[in-house]
Amino acid sequence: MHIIETAIRANIPILVVGEPGTGKTSSIEALCRRNGWPYEVIIAGIREPCDFLGLAVARNDRTEWLPPDWAISLSARAQKHGCGVLVLDEISCAPPTVQAALLRVIQERVVGSHRLAPEIAIIAIANPAEQAAGGWDLAAAMANRFIHYRWRLDYEKWCEGMICGWGNSKRVTSAHALVASFIHHKPGLLLQVPNDPHSQSQAWPSPRTWEAAACLINVCTSDETIADIVASSVGPGPALEYCSWAKQRDLPDPVKLLAGEGELPSRGDRLYSALASTIAVVAQAPEERWILGWRVLNRVSKKQLDIAAAAARALVHIRPAGAEAPKEAERFYPLVYPKGD
Repeated sequence: MHIIETAIRANIPILVVGEPGTGKTSSIEALCRRNGWPYEVIIAGIREPCDFLGLAVARNDRTEWLPPDWAISLSARAQKHGCGVLVLDEISCAPPTVQAALLRVIQERVVGSHRLAPEIAIIAIANPAEQAAGGWDLAAAMANRFIHYRWRLDYEKWCEGMICGWGNSKRVTSAHALVASFIHHKPGLLLQVPNDPHSQSQAWPSPRTWEAAACLINVCTSDETIADIVASSVGPGPALEYCSWAKQRDLPDPVKLLAGEGELPSRGDRLYSALASTIAVVAQAPEERWILGWRVLNRVSKKQLDIAAAAARALVHIRPAGAEAPKEAERFYPLVYPKGD
C-alpha cells in the first residue's frame, strides 16, 4: 500500500492489478478513509462512453456536454479536503470505446465539460485480463498513462483484518477468528484461482469467499450444514480441509482466558486459534478488554513468543483511543514496531 499512497500524494495515475477477490478495492477505500480523503468508485466495466465524455445536450444552437454528478461532487469535496481520489474499478472489463473515452479523463482530467479539481488523484483497478469478466487488455495509450503496481496478497495482514473486523467492531465474530486461524495454519488455501474457465465459474477460495464463509458460519444454526455452507463459498476441497481442522480445535473459552483462567493449548495451530478468538472478544469491547488481551499474550510469550507476536500485531490495531500500552506489551515492541516503521 505504500506505493499506492505515494502515487496518490504525488498525484500520479496508478494501475493496480491483482487476482479477483483479494481486497484491492476495499483496501484502497480503507486507505482513503484512514487519511480522510474523499473518494468515488466508478465501475468502468459497466459504464458507457457518455459517462466520461458527458451527455450531449443542445442549448441555444450549440451542444454542451453535461458531466455526471459524481465528477462535480468529487471535485468540490477534493478542494475542501485538499485531496480526493477517483477509483476506476474493473478497468480491464471496459470495452475499447469506454477505454478511449477514459483517455481524456486520465490525461486531461476532464469529464464532459467539467475539469476535475487538480487535487484529485486517479487509481485504476484491474484483474488480469484472463481472469476478468469479458476482460480486455489495455490499449498501449491507456496503459502508458499509468504507473503499474502488482497487487500482492499478504495472508498475515488478511488474518489480522479478519480477527479485528477490519477496524469495525461490529464485523468481529468468533467465526471470522476461526477462519483466520485456519488460513494462518494453511495459508496456501487463502487464494487458489482455477486455471480453466469452467472451474473459475464455480466456487473457489479467495479472501472474499473465505470472509463470506465466515459470515455464513456465524449465523448458521446447524452444525450439519456448515460443511455445505463452506463448500458453497470456497469449493468442496478447501471446505473438507477446513471442517476436518475445525472439528479438532477444542479451544478454551476466550472470556476465561481474559480473566486469567483456563489452560492454553500447546499445539501451535490450536494456540493461534485460541489467541485469535481471544482478540476477537477484545475487539468487541476494546476499552474494557485491551489490557487484558496483553496479559494473555504476555503469558503465551514466555513459551511461544513467535505465536504471541503474530497475535500482538492484530491487538495493536484495536487499541482504544488514548490508551497507553501496558507493561505487558513492552516485550513485543521490537516485533510489532520493526525499525523503520
